[in-house]
Amino acid sequence: MHLIHIKDKSCPICGCSTIIKELIETCNDKIRTHCNGERWEHRTFLCGQEITYIPNFGRIELSTYNVCTNNEEFKKAMIKRDVAKRN
Repeated sequence: MHLIHIKDKSCPICGCSTIIKELIETCNDKIRTHCNGERWEHRTFLCGQEITYIPNFGRIELSTYNVCTNNEEFKKAMIKRDVAKRN
């Protein structure tokens, strides 16, 4: 797949360079394009982090749903979740 706007080849958090999924959004069997002609693009790495290009803002953003499992904040949240489950 050829992504136009996402150039990152590795996770910005941990540096994982294994790409497991690339996606260009579609609507009714056509590539979904913004009125400015740009398209929505997604790239997911093996660590779980997804980066997204959103044409509304014209920038690349890190997903808050699919996050890097090597991220220290993610690890702390998982520990808190495990503690809460036990109590």
